[in-house]
Amino acid sequence: MRRFQTLETLVGDFRLNRVKYFAIALLLLAVPHSSFAEESDEQITLPVPRSVPRRFEFSPRLSVVSITSLGLPSSGYQIDYKGKNEGLPAIQLVLTRPLGEWRGLTAALEASVGYGSRTGNYDVLFQETPTANTTEKVTLHWLPFSFASKVEYRHATFPYVRPSLSLGIGSLGLLQRSQNKALNESYGIPFVMFSPRLNFMDSTNVHWLGGFSFGATILQSVSPTQALRATSLDLSIQILM
Repeated sequence: MRRFQTLETLVGDFRLNRVKYFAIALLLLAVPHSSFAEESDEQITLPVPRSVPRRFEFSPRLSVVSITSLGLPSSGYQIDYKGKNEGLPAIQLVLTRPLGEWRGLTAALEASVGYGSRTGNYDVLFQETPTANTTEKVTLHWLPFSFASKVEYRHATFPYVRPSLSLGIGSLGLLQRSQNKALNESYGIPFVMFSPRLNFMDSTNVHWLGGFSFGATILQSVSPTQALRATSLDLSIQILM
C-alpha cells in the first residue's frame, strides 16, 4: 500500500509542477520584447564624439616650397632665379588660439614662424660686364613670419575629417648668401597668404593629440619692388595644450 501511495504522490507532484511550468512560460511570452531590445541597444551604443576644450594648439609643420616667381632689387648685378627654386624644404612652428564655436564652425587665430634653405648654382649677370655671364653658388635662407585667422568646420556625421581655411598676412625674411661677397643681400618681403587644409582624426579620446593636417599655402608679395609668388605643400601634427 505504501508503494502505491508514494507513486500517486509523485504523479500528483509532477502534474502540479507541469501546471507551474506552463504558467511561467505564458508569463514569459506575455512580457514585451522591446524592453530587452532597448537594453541591448544601450549596451552597444557608441558615445557621440565631442571636441575637447583647449586654450592653445601647437603644430610642427613640414613644408616643401616651390618659388614660382622671384624678383629682387640688386645693385650692380642680376640673378636669374627662374626654375631653380622648386622643392625648398622648410619647417614651421604654428601656435593656434581657438576663439569660439558656432554651428560646427570654429574660429581661431594663428601665429607661425619658419625656416628653410636652398643652395644652387645661379646665372649672374653683372652690369659692369653685361656680355659676360657667370655662375655663382648661392644659398637662399627662407624665414617667414605670419599672423592668420582660421575657420574650421566640423560635421557630426564625419567628425574625423575637418576642412579648414586660413587667411593672413606676414613678412618673409629672405637672406641671399654666396662666397662672392657682392651677392650677399638681405630682404624683407611683406606678403598675404591663403591656406586650405584637411584635418584628420578627432580629439575625443586622445586629449593631447588633435590629429594631422595636410594642405597647401599660397604666398603673394604685396611689395611693388619685390616680386614673390610661392606655393607650399604642408604636413603637420596638432598637439593640444
